Amino acid sequence: MDKLAILSSLVGKIVRIDRGGPESRVGRLLAVKPDHLVIYCEGEGIVYYKNDHIKSISIDERENIKRLNQENMFIPPFLDFDDFTTVLKNMTYRWVQINRGGPERLEGVLTDANDERILLVVKDEIVSVFNFHVRNISYLLQNDHQASKDEEQNKNNGDKNKEQKSSNKKKK
Repeated sequence: MDKLAILSSLVGKIVRIDRGGPESRVGRLLAVKPDHLVIYCEGEGIVYYKNDHIKSISIDERENIKRLNQENMFIPPFLDFDDFTTVLKNMTYRWVQINRGGPERLEGVLTDANDERILLVVKDEIVSVFNFHVRNISYLLQNDHQASKDEEQNKNNGDKNKEQKSSNKKKK
């Protein structure tokens, strides 16, 4: 049995991509393509992992049994293309996140994609990223991006309020 056939038998199951680290995620495997996997991660949405960068895939049967009751959970539609470059091209002009964490994590608007590299607008810069170094990618809908910015703003405001309260107590 070849690798794609083995991985295809896991579609619909809850899997862990990699054992740990910033790229590791747990989610429902939605599709297996020749050069990438598609998983749905709660709280993050659809993530496209390049096969070349996946070190391991594991299945926790206890987790799958526990989540059987959630079979009806909403899974947003995903870009169902056979090659990663076509997925990238169909993310043009969307807010994307490249790589899940660590120093290679980038967020910005994808403006161009081809077989060699992608271009992102990140704040005031245009960043060229070579496709080989993209481990995974996901895109956020504008509302999701605004919601995450709002959450961060609320957290920052909460921290400032705590600082003010502790400062006021010290003055009394």
